Amino acid sequence: MDYYKLMEQDFNKYKKLGFLLTNDTAYSELVFNLFKRIYFINITNTKAEFRGRFSNDFYKISFSCLVEALLLFSQNYIRASSLVLRSAIENYLKHQLQINNAKINDRVYLENKIKFDEVINSKNYKDNEKLSLIKFNEKLLTLYKRLSGFSHSLTIESKNLQIDFISDFNNLLDNNIRILYNHFRSTLDYFIMLNIHTLKESLTYWSRDDLNNFFRIVMGNKRIKRLIRIIKDNEDLRFDEI
Repeated sequence: MDYYKLMEQDFNKYKKLGFLLTNDTAYSELVFNLFKRIYFINITNTKAEFRGRFSNDFYKISFSCLVEALLLFSQNYIRASSLVLRSAIENYLKHQLQINNAKINDRVYLENKIKFDEVINSKNYKDNEKLSLIKFNEKLLTLYKRLSGFSHSLTIESKNLQIDFISDFNNLLDNNIRILYNHFRSTLDYFIMLNIHTLKESLTYWSRDDLNNFFRIVMGNKRIKRLIRIIKDNEDLRFDEI
């Protein structure tokens, strides 16, 4: 199965449905880079051998928010997309706590972040494995705060998102699109790596060729080789800065 080819076919269907605000090549490339990451995550959600790991309501809401945030981004709803993406991060963290039977704070993100750190430190992980997970948790907190700035605070980015009238809507604010794109892409990359970590034991039964084919949807050769060494050879390597 050529996952990358199937992903490209689905992206072409996405474009034909009219979800992209413009046919601008550079903008379409940004949407494509986000789409393929969500496509990868969706495989981890729906593949029969993985499904039980991602069946709780927090995860389902988180993934739904990712799809909605992509649709909003595709239509240039930058502030709305950032708010929904922020919700995706919040619910993904709660999902991680739930699958580890940890207490969840319904309101305070920082409390859940601290609790997830405690969960990670309590596990019998290898040194680099533990360090990578702690780093991902910290990076998600940073993204959560930055996305809050888009939607809740009077930041420079928030001021630049002001729309004076309906006629302004089609004007693509390139700088803000790039900022949100970078936040969105990073969020997806962190989710992908955390999902792979969750599935590590199951993925050990995959052949190296199958893993390469799967990871190629969203990664280059250097990252793929390192992940295969972690999964197949059980090497203790950092995977947060590949």
